[in-house]
Amino acid sequence: MAPPSTGDSEQDILLDNIPQELYDIIIKRLLEDTSMCAWFKLRSICRSWKAEIEKLFAKKYLSKTTIEVFDDGVSSFSMKFDSLLENDTVAVFKSSDSAFTGRNLRSLVRGATTVEGLFERSFHLVTVADEACSDPKLDGLQVNIAEGTASLPWIPMMSQVLGDEVRLRRRTVAICDSGTQPNPQARGLNSHHRPLKLGSDWSTNRAMRPMLLYSIGRVSSFKTEIENVRNSRIIRQYHLSQEQDEALANDVGTVDTFGRIHKIFLARKASRSQWIRLEQMQ
Repeated sequence: MAPPSTGDSEQDILLDNIPQELYDIIIKRLLEDTSMCAWFKLRSICRSWKAEIEKLFAKKYLSKTTIEVFDDGVSSFSMKFDSLLENDTVAVFKSSDSAFTGRNLRSLVRGATTVEGLFERSFHLVTVADEACSDPKLDGLQVNIAEGTASLPWIPMMSQVLGDEVRLRRRTVAICDSGTQPNPQARGLNSHHRPLKLGSDWSTNRAMRPMLLYSIGRVSSFKTEIENVRNSRIIRQYHLSQEQDEALANDVGTVDTFGRIHKIFLARKASRSQWIRLEQMQ
């Protein structure tokens, strides 16, 4: 892959003169150190960078991505990444569980592609390696009941899951900087948790900052941040009726919203990602 060239400036000339081997090393190291930055910033620089970063993400992160289906909000079936199709733009996921049935796949399609699926007990969660977890809309999802597989364009899915994670990490940094969590309105899940408040010596102690960033997202009150980020994404993605909008805001009729948020919270709590790099997200 050739280095990008966007003009005749001195910077562009220097980029053009970088040896190919060194250039490849730089891209790979950038991906290893700041995965979110690579996906949302570096990938937008030019087509060649976009293609290279997507190829590296497919190898490093997509290969460790799973789709978990919670049927009736209780039993779960995990589908692991299996292969890539159509010039590596479509990912195939497959379950090795013999109990996985066509009913589970149909639940996945309804819950992951329709607005009605947001208000049912069956739902799905996508976990990207050890980096992020969310319940994205899976546009283009197709299932093969006979083979027990699901396939979909993986790049939009990845952008949604990592996008939610970026917003949550930024909220973590904001809480750490201000020393307190914004007081949520008493509705939905927000009414169940008191806002987090840090001691003044904690938020100003630079030595404690990495541990604070790690810990803030692992206290129960952070579920309100997960709920708010998720609701904000859903409102952007779907044209909700007034009744649906009120149900989403007040957790009325969304039979297992708490279950979804709680499971996302637990998945992030178990994550071993290096939160010391959170400050780089600003």
